[in-house]
Amino acid sequence: MSSIQRAISELRTLLESATVSIQTVQKHGSDSDEGQAAQLSEDNSKLISAPPNGEWNQKFTIELIPDTFKLKISIVLEDGTTVYVTSKDASAGDYLLVSGEPTIYGVGANESGLTISTEGKDGVELYWTWITGFPGPQIVLQTWEDFKKSNQAWKFVKDTTD
Repeated sequence: MSSIQRAISELRTLLESATVSIQTVQKHGSDSDEGQAAQLSEDNSKLISAPPNGEWNQKFTIELIPDTFKLKISIVLEDGTTVYVTSKDASAGDYLLVSGEPTIYGVGANESGLTISTEGKDGVELYWTWITGFPGPQIVLQTWEDFKKSNQAWKFVKDTTD
């Protein structure tokens, strides 16, 4: 079984739970950076990153597309509305936004963890990438070559607070 097949098998088992936290795999800079999680911004418009906290704004539902290595990612807002993580017509450097229309992401695996990607508007594959900077840690789309692969590795952690 290849690393991608093993990762997908483990992912399918994990996703039988209701929600997951999407977290960085490797340490990025200072000790306080380890274990960052994808989080919905305060204005509910995009994904940022923050230390895992188990709150609603870090609980994602992953829907695997049958017989593929593709998925949709959604989150339920405080008012009960479901929105999707989207990267429609994305370019390198764009934020991951949320809307009523999902983007179908590809999922891959390497020695570091899972990769989450989508095709950009120019046909180039763009990967979820964790970066630091102003106004704080962010999650943006970048090409594989633009960044070290370690900050493009992710893991799905079962939510145990439900």
